[in-house]
Amino acid sequence: MREVLDELGVSPEALVQQHGADLDELGYCRFDEFIDARVTGEMIGAITRLLEGSRQGGTLHLKGLLDQGSLFDPLWLRPALLAAVTHLLGPDFQIREMHYRAGKPGHGSQALHMDASDRAGPGQWRVCTAIVALTDFTSANGATRVVPGSHLDQNFKPPHGHRPHRTKSC
Repeated sequence: MREVLDELGVSPEALVQQHGADLDELGYCRFDEFIDARVTGEMIGAITRLLEGSRQGGTLHLKGLLDQGSLFDPLWLRPALLAAVTHLLGPDFQIREMHYRAGKPGHGSQALHMDASDRAGPGQWRVCTAIVALTDFTSANGATRVVPGSHLDQNFKPPHGHRPHRTKSC
């Protein structure tokens, strides 16, 4: 991965200060307007073709997008995104998989969960999940639930099922 980072000019300076602070404090940061509408449309078209004929339930799943050609490279070959991942994991990380997941209307919700259950402790990341929304998150279609700062709580336990997380009052 170091070669890819060097080729793209990824350095600590590629991560804006606010994104680094958000990653450290909240456990996530946002990159708005990540991919332009034309490329997004091409990706959605390709995903639709790849899903044709597959049997899907209430949530559409498509694995192996890294192996589907260069169309999906803009999802991960972004200096700012790679700088954020490097900030968390260091320069020797691996990109193991890229999946598409979309809940159909009335389906698809997940319980709040941790992507990595083998915790190393605050500031010692083992995994980084990047979510690239190909459509806007709205109140009508839902969004990803996060608990800001939970990455700093070694004893954090997500609530069972779909119940709201109890926040601590300051």
